[in-house]
Amino acid sequence: MHSRRLIALFYVRFLLYLTAYLLPVFHPAIVVSYDAATRLLWFLFVPLQMHVAFFGRKDFFRAAGLRASVAFSAAIMIVSIVLVAGMDRSALFFLAAQAAAFLLTAALFRTTYVGRFTGVVELAYIALLYVKMLGFSRASETFAEAGSGITQGILALSFGAILLHALVLYLAAYQEGVRKRTVRELSMFAAAAAVLGVVVALVVPPDFVNHSVVLNELGDPPDPELVPLDERGNGLDGGNLLSDGRDSDSSRDEGGSPGDGAGQADSESGRTPRLQGIDAADWNRRRSAAGVGAGADGEGERTGSGEREGKQYAVMIVGSDHDPIYAADGYFSAFDSRRGFQYSTDEPLNELTYARLLETWRNPAPALDLMREDTDVFFLSTIPERVTPYDPYEIEPTVLDTRYHPFDYAYSVTASISASTPRQWREISELTPMEREELARYLEIELVGETGRKIEAFAERLFANTTGYYERLQAILSNFTTYQYEMGFTDDVSVEAVGDFLLDTKSGDCTEFSNSTAILARLAGIPSRVVTGYLAAKSLQTDRHRQGLAILQEAIEPLQSFPIDSLYLVTSAHRHSWTQVIMPGYGWVDIETTATAIPPIGAGDPNSMDVVIPIITPEEILDRSFRFPWLLVGQALLLLALAAFASAYLFRFGRRLYLSRISKGTSRRSLGALYSLLLYHLAAEGYPLKPASETSLEYARRHPETASFAERYTRLRYREPENAKELQLSWSEVRDAYRNTRRVTRRGGVVGLAKRIASLRELRY
Repeated sequence: MHSRRLIALFYVRFLLYLTAYLLPVFHPAIVVSYDAATRLLWFLFVPLQMHVAFFGRKDFFRAAGLRASVAFSAAIMIVSIVLVAGMDRSALFFLAAQAAAFLLTAALFRTTYVGRFTGVVELAYIALLYVKMLGFSRASETFAEAGSGITQGILALSFGAILLHALVLYLAAYQEGVRKRTVRELSMFAAAAAVLGVVVALVVPPDFVNHSVVLNELGDPPDPELVPLDERGNGLDGGNLLSDGRDSDSSRDEGGSPGDGAGQADSESGRTPRLQGIDAADWNRRRSAAGVGAGADGEGERTGSGEREGKQYAVMIVGSDHDPIYAADGYFSAFDSRRGFQYSTDEPLNELTYARLLETWRNPAPALDLMREDTDVFFLSTIPERVTPYDPYEIEPTVLDTRYHPFDYAYSVTASISASTPRQWREISELTPMEREELARYLEIELVGETGRKIEAFAERLFANTTGYYERLQAILSNFTTYQYEMGFTDDVSVEAVGDFLLDTKSGDCTEFSNSTAILARLAGIPSRVVTGYLAAKSLQTDRHRQGLAILQEAIEPLQSFPIDSLYLVTSAHRHSWTQVIMPGYGWVDIETTATAIPPIGAGDPNSMDVVIPIITPEEILDRSFRFPWLLVGQALLLLALAAFASAYLFRFGRRLYLSRISKGTSRRSLGALYSLLLYHLAAEGYPLKPASETSLEYARRHPETASFAERYTRLRYREPENAKELQLSWSEVRDAYRNTRRVTRRGGVVGLAKRIASLRELRY
């Protein structure tokens, strides 16, 4: 049978485990991918394995108990694999996590010596988990501000939880005599907690969890100076690419991506786009790029400063052999009858934009659609938000490396990108009833008011003569041949604004094109959603982009492993919005909704803008050779030594105070405490330590000054007094002998006092 004390220890440990794994759920700056399978693993199967290991038969490590418990544990693992994990690589993780929970619990509560070692492993793992969570809470100012007030609580909670976990593991591993030693162990851990608190207070910076947000009230600093880079050929064929004033690859591909005729002189103004640079240290001071990441097609509003100045600023560098790359940062699936398409908080893909990954993220439910190619894409970005092509299969954690500022963020993505084309789409059939049910949320469309009725009537006329699924989509895109594509961005995606574009103005940016396409597609029975992000395409790479890539590749080592033809310089002008639709059998497919529109001309052409990149010279790159941090290690060792000494002295004086309080009584325990205090005093005075096998009288023969106490202690210890008066007299004699012995054995002078205070010899008892 299990004792109540062990059951209490087991459930305290279990609650501490749940606390550690539930913390990420409540902290806004910590994102852990708890999908359905992971939730079942950590909060159902692992707890089950713990209970099986603990509540097994008493003869757990005898043949019968071992076979029964292991069989039950194995059955739980098989159920988890069959019903949840499936037969893929994630099954190994499911098995390993459950096996670890079973073995650690069994070793801790069912063995003597093995449990003491496993307790150390478990505590180290829990401590590492808390440290990682605290580290993630300081990832950036945004996350720090979001977690303001909570991070302080997590720091205090993690500190206390680790100490409590250590105490529980200690008491579980050292079960013998636990009742008698509980008070002593609690005192030891309280002393250790006090010392660790002092160390943390000294080592951790005072602003570790404050994250004070400082606002610059002096106004925007002046724009940094732009440096001409047009004369730098950097090894490209032809040297100075502006020598002929023309783009070598200005043809428009079939996809009709924006930016046709890029690099040629502006027919209206007669100017040729230039390549310019800003010193990397001044990159964040530029006001022109304030709109980057805020919207589509350009910089903030249609009249943003970037567009007025005719400049596009580098945002990221993409390395891939695939063309084009639609890199998404937001999916808009929910539809409001007045506000139009809205950002979907329940869309799992949206979580990937801001999630801080503990390890390589793998898609738990990869698409099984036809004609998808696994494509590796490398991102070197100036923005912390993660963009990914659809459908992401694996995502490496983002690496923060400020050596190549402002390209501080690097990560790799493997995505299953659709290789299907209109040739295959013409043959697809209508959605089956089951597919319509599964995709119902992407077919929801409710249009109200006069604008809604006009859009519905427009759709009826548009699809009147169509007969097939793809033919309806083609009718939508063909309708845009008379629409003017303009650069810029508007955040008004309401049904009223989209209706005005679709029915009246017939002129807009990619936001209007993508939202109107998605609305018409749903009216045609085609599941659709709006996607925002960045478009990396060869048709958007002018000579100025390629020249800038060559300059950046020379300075940034990670880019040197890519051929120049496999790199895309993505700028603020490549911010984009497009539509994704379901092609039965081929899954979600990116649709370029501006492909058939009238392209921007003159100053409205994004690739007629000057290209601005940061100037990163090799001299600015830090020396990456490893240097052993002697100073840091020395400081750490010194702090550990000071903490060890502080703990020893705290334990020494704390134990004396504890024994002194106990010695005030008249029990046998009080007599033992008084004897221990005398031995500690003698050890501090330099007397030899008493061997455990030696009695007090035998020790007194070698040191006669202790004989008086030894005789009275032995008589009171081993001889029962006849009455209360004799007991009181005996205790009075023992205490008098104790005081006299301490007086005659005390060394005089300042040296003697210093030795008494500094000595730690008594800790050997």
